[in-house]
Amino acid sequence: MLRGTRTLPHVGNHPGTYCLLWLIGFGVLAGAKSGGLAGALAGLAVMSFGVGPIYLWGAYDRARLSDALEEREVSSK
Repeated sequence: MLRGTRTLPHVGNHPGTYCLLWLIGFGVLAGAKSGGLAGALAGLAVMSFGVGPIYLWGAYDRARLSDALEEREVSSK
């Protein structure tokens, strides 16, 4: 799963990385505006646990796809 968050040879970069960072940043800013440091930490936690699993699920799928494409490439040689 963590391998899928990086650039992979057959599928490239994870397309959701910047979206994830933006959403977490918005959560931190919204939390900080309403609750200071404690609110910022709460916003970080809510966005990380809300959007993070979806991102990691996509990363897992990307890693599996890259492995399947690599296996197909090796078997065709």
